[in-house]
Amino acid sequence: SRSLALRELDVDTGRFIGRKWKPHKMPVLAMSVDPTGQFLATASADRTIRVWDIQRGYATHIFKGHAAMVTSVQFHETRGVLKLYSGSDCGEVGFW
Repeated sequence: SRSLALRELDVDTGRFIGRKWKPHKMPVLAMSVDPTGQFLATASADRTIRVWDIQRGYATHIFKGHAAMVTSVQFHETRGVLKLYSGSDCGEVGFW
């Protein structure tokens, strides 16, 4: 939304439910949910990534380091270890 807030949407009814989160100073460009459904990662034009506890509604981590806006983010589990990968507009790839 123009307020930069994220809101939960009931896909069956199309209505907004639950909390409203304001995660970043600039628009969110990408999101990813981890395989367990517990965490949501948001990537933003403000060059940061935030990881959210979906159930509790707060940010557990804020990752900074990209030189340009973060345009992609993806959780990936390898050998039982959950990692977060990100890509920025300038071609950087981050591993968190």
